[in-house]
Amino acid sequence: MAYQIEWEQWGAVTYFTGDVSFDDLRESECEIFLSAAKAKPRFVISVFLRANEVPCSEGEYQELTSLRYGGYASKGGIRFAVVTSSTLMKNRFIADFERFGSDNSAAVFPSFVEAVNWVRS
Repeated sequence: MAYQIEWEQWGAVTYFTGDVSFDDLRESECEIFLSAAKAKPRFVISVFLRANEVPCSEGEYQELTSLRYGGYASKGGIRFAVVTSSTLMKNRFIADFERFGSDNSAAVFPSFVEAVNWVRS
């Protein structure tokens, strides 16, 4: 498992490290979504600063985005932030957020502090 989920008072932070597979991404999203039904989080932050490039196809990224929007957006008011220094990952997440019309509920940041400040604003 290339991730660890930490639950905060009002949300969840997932830290990805090393080689992250599509299955790791999907599994972490499902785990958070299932827990979200009980915890009612206001934010989810996915941190990829210590992860290698994630070898996912465009279709797999779209599936992940669908999981996020289907799960989190249906709960209302949940913000989703991605933290990455990878231009490729940043561009893929931004493209998927735009494709699903994120209505400012999702964003990508270069630092964890910026992501935390945004989800709390």
